[in-house]
Amino acid sequence: MQIVFGLLFLLFFSACCLCVAACTRFDAALLPLPALCGSAVVLYLLSLLGLLQFGHFIIMAVWLAGGVYFGVRAGWRAIRRALFSPGFLLFVGGSCFLWVLFALQQPMFTQWDEFTAWGLAPKMVAERAALYVADPINLTASFTYPATSLVSYLFQRVPGQFYEWQCLAGLDILFLACIAPAAAMPRKNWAGAVLVFAAGFLLPFFFSVVPAGTPSTIYANAMADTPLALLFGGTLCLYAAAGGRKTGFFACAMPLAVLTMTKDIGFAYALIVTFLIGLDQLFGTPHPDTKPARIFGVSLAKCSILAAVVLAVFISWNRYTAAVTPTETTGASVGSAGLSYGAVLTGGIKQLLGIGREERFAQIMQSMGQAFLYRRVCLVGAPIMAVSCILLLFTAAFVAAPAGAARRRTVVGFVGGAFCFAALYLFHLILYFYNFSEAEGSALKDYERYIAPYLQGWMLYGFCVLGFAVGQGSGAAQRLGRAALGLAAAAVLGIFAWRGVPQPGSGPTPTACTPCAAM
Repeated sequence: MQIVFGLLFLLFFSACCLCVAACTRFDAALLPLPALCGSAVVLYLLSLLGLLQFGHFIIMAVWLAGGVYFGVRAGWRAIRRALFSPGFLLFVGGSCFLWVLFALQQPMFTQWDEFTAWGLAPKMVAERAALYVADPINLTASFTYPATSLVSYLFQRVPGQFYEWQCLAGLDILFLACIAPAAAMPRKNWAGAVLVFAAGFLLPFFFSVVPAGTPSTIYANAMADTPLALLFGGTLCLYAAAGGRKTGFFACAMPLAVLTMTKDIGFAYALIVTFLIGLDQLFGTPHPDTKPARIFGVSLAKCSILAAVVLAVFISWNRYTAAVTPTETTGASVGSAGLSYGAVLTGGIKQLLGIGREERFAQIMQSMGQAFLYRRVCLVGAPIMAVSCILLLFTAAFVAAPAGAARRRTVVGFVGGAFCFAALYLFHLILYFYNFSEAEGSALKDYERYIAPYLQGWMLYGFCVLGFAVGQGSGAAQRLGRAALGLAAAAVLGIFAWRGVPQPGSGPTPTACTPCAAM
């Protein structure tokens, strides 16, 4: 019964998105991400008011009213045309497949570190219809952000009860919604859409560095690393596909809001996305017959609205947690010394510039430099290898795209992404010094978990830009771009397939899949 109910829910949601797409003439693949994220934002606002139990009713009512209104306005012919969007059909088919798979296999919360945070939080939210931090006897507010719990709550089919497999399936459906905008291509580009969608689906495995032969838990865990990566890349893909239209541009606000409340670093990721969107507005978007001052002013105003949404979510969450659990651990401080974020950034920048640099900071700085070259974060090696792969994607997109704005977008996408990655890398260097113990900082604890999400999202955006460039190009450049897209997707698939084959010295292959190894 749970399988049927969930499938009906997915079809109802997909039908609403389809009707909106038919009326607005957006590609239907662009609607699931802002719709799901908007629903999570509604749940967030209701939870702040203590009304989370009414969330499902309000969201269903909005979906139904919007679907009927836009469907009647669009008409049957427009709906039928909108249906044959490659990215949308891939999303619907993949979502239904994941729901049935998880319902049959019933994966459980196992093989996690930090289980008490990422596993218990969505359970508490579902059973108590309140944010997890409202329970004063459990984990502190500063450790658990609400995005994954709210998405899980949206897909729990029985109010007041919690099913682990429904939590995992709901998060994975959100992942597919993040990948779908990258595959939002015309019907004639089915092959390219399938390649981009498949590459996006396999990217989390590509950035997994567990030993060969070990069952993967990428799509069967509720930790925030994969949502962080895919929301980061998916929002950029949504902007690339729909940002040229005003409503499409501001649709990015909902994914940015959810990205902000995914993890503590999500605030920085959301601001990075806003910055990259601003760069694209200035240098990658055509502005015929418009004065530079006006271009700058309009771009700044539009991006300021997105930044305001990010700040509103960040500030509201901090104030809520401070009000609900007013303890010392919920304050806006870093490390055992209790320094403010401003003091940490100021001190870190001074030490980066060599002003009063301590020996331990210099050691961590050296370790971070070596880690960029040698520490494995993906299946082809260290971060420098991942950045090289991303550079190849954007280079192929530059060659395949027609001259003008399309090529400028590829340059902005890589140069801006590289600049932000360098800033984020230095930010983590500062955190290792101020926010970790001496032993943890020297060992660069959880380095892969902190660095890989950015690279993964950036690479997803690279596939998106390459796919769109191939669709826009012509002649020999387009054929070369198609070949590059096919080779890149095949390389990800091939490395993923190779990863599943035990290599010499990798240890014994598990004889049975654990419940958490559904995918």
